[in-house]
Amino acid sequence: ITEENLDKLLSHALIPTDNKTIISNMQHLNLQIIQDQSRAGRRRNIPQPRKERTETTYTNSRWTPYVKDIMEDIIDDKLDQRLFPSVGGQRNIAVNPSAQR
Repeated sequence: ITEENLDKLLSHALIPTDNKTIISNMQHLNLQIIQDQSRAGRRRNIPQPRKERTETTYTNSRWTPYVKDIMEDIIDDKLDQRLFPSVGGQRNIAVNPSAQR
């Protein structure tokens, strides 16, 4: 959040301004609390194409969690490596451990 929004939150929550230094010092623990004004309005929002669902299991529910699409893409090895670099890599799965000897 911006410093201005932090000040507003502290005043609405009736938190003393002395405690603002505690919150600001959390940045030394690699927690980004106060954001630069130049980056305040920008968010990294990359829309992913959603899968077309034809399942009739839950006919009243039309919403499918985004996590389900991601997990299915991981299983099918179709996940975009640019958006999820930590999930990538070769999978080494052996059905029969004696077959690798």
